[in-house]
Amino acid sequence: MKGDSQSTNDAAAGKISTTIVLIALFFACVLSFLAISFKQYGGLHYLNHDALVGNAIAQSVGAVFIFPLLHIAIASLWKSKRNKKTLRNIFFGWAIVACVLLVVGLLQSGIV
Repeated sequence: MKGDSQSTNDAAAGKISTTIVLIALFFACVLSFLAISFKQYGGLHYLNHDALVGNAIAQSVGAVFIFPLLHIAIASLWKSKRNKKTLRNIFFGWAIVACVLLVVGLLQSGIV
C-alpha cells in the first residue's frame, strides 16, 4: 500500500516536470521568435506576410530544438542515459540556456 502512494507521487512529479519542460520550451520558442523578428525584420510589422512569418517560426523552432536533439543523440550512446528523466533534463536545460542567450543577445543589441 505504501509503495502505491509513492509511485503515484513519483508519477505526479514526473507530470509536473514534463509540464514545466513544455512551458520552458514554449517560452524559449516565443522568445526566439521575438528575437529573430526584431533582429532580422526590425519588429513585428511583417506579420501579414505569410512567407516571412513561416521563415521566422522555422528559424525559432530550429534554434530551440537543434542543440537538445544533438545532445540527446550523443547521450543515447550510453545505455544508462536512455530514459525519460534524462530527456526531460536535457530539453529543460537547453530551454533555459536558449532563453538566457536570447535575452543577453537582445540586451546587447539594444533592441530591448
